[in-house]
Amino acid sequence: MRLFIFLISVLFTMNLFSQMLIKESDAFPMKLTSVCTDMEGKTIVVGSYDKNIYTLNAETVAKTETIEEHGGFVLATDFSAEKGYFATAGWDQRIVIWDAASMDKVIEIEAHSDRINDIVFSPDGLKLASASDDGTVKVWDMMTGGEVYSINDHEDAVTCVT
Repeated sequence: MRLFIFLISVLFTMNLFSQMLIKESDAFPMKLTSVCTDMEGKTIVVGSYDKNIYTLNAETVAKTETIEEHGGFVLATDFSAEKGYFATAGWDQRIVIWDAASMDKVIEIEAHSDRINDIVFSPDGLKLASASDDGTVKVWDMMTGGEVYSINDHEDAVTCVT
């Protein structure tokens, strides 16, 4: 349990540090909505209100890629520590899985009937959970992109998932 709390604290600190560096760099035309880092702390993925996904070098905070993929605000990002993937989701109700090394799209999932507010990979990287304004939490299989199950008993938007 202490190791788990320690790891969560380290990841939280890395996330805060990444947000401070990015904010100080002032390199973005619009506000940022989501920030995540890979487990090595080398790459930062940023979602933005300008519908773009940015990848940055964590040491220099220089942009390495700008990806124009989503049809709306990119509200959620997460890295899979095990698989070398990152996921993005947002206003356009889609989840896109990316290969972090090549920046190629691996899987695209038409996921929800309303915007997606949060996503998170399972520790083994085999599943991804998503939370949406449609009141559902869904779990996805990363091998197929298929839905594993859905929790439908929320009466309002679901804003986060872990």
